[in-house]
Amino acid sequence: MSNHIKAQPKGLDIVIQKVQNALYKCLVDNGTNSIWFNSLLDAYGRCYITDCDGKKDIEHFINKNDYKTVLFSEGNKFFFVSEYEVEHVNNSFYKSFIDLYFVLNIAKIKTAIPHRADEEVRVDVLKALNNVSEVNVSSVETNISSIFNGFVWDKKEIDGMQPYHIFKIKLETVPYNINDTYCN
Repeated sequence: MSNHIKAQPKGLDIVIQKVQNALYKCLVDNGTNSIWFNSLLDAYGRCYITDCDGKKDIEHFINKNDYKTVLFSEGNKFFFVSEYEVEHVNNSFYKSFIDLYFVLNIAKIKTAIPHRADEEVRVDVLKALNNVSEVNVSSVETNISSIFNGFVWDKKEIDGMQPYHIFKIKLETVPYNINDTYCN
């Protein structure tokens, strides 16, 4: 499992990558100080909604014409999708919204908690996001049917997904400068 980062991101992708790196470091890549110590997690930056025969999928760009779907329940992952309008604020500054999706096996993340720890996992993520200055949390969605409505991962496939927990967080970016550069 790893943090799949973009080489030389620009504009909104810089904001996404800063959030991605901050979450990954806080949740799993900070040694014994990690919130989910010893958990395996894949982190993906901006992913793209694709349409094939009327069914939508969410895919991560690998290279050239290669994409990998992220809509599967195996493993633990988070990824971003940005299909919102980008609003001009002033000069070179813009803002937008970003959707942040989590697909997590909570039994492997919260091994010491005997009950279904979905709220504990969401609180961990929200606390981590509180320390990221590039975004503000707008809303949290936990209804799987509405999160993936119209996607290839339809209701038949997601019923009874215990021990998985899926949720989406809508983030509002603070105004960002499109001329900024980002070094990994």
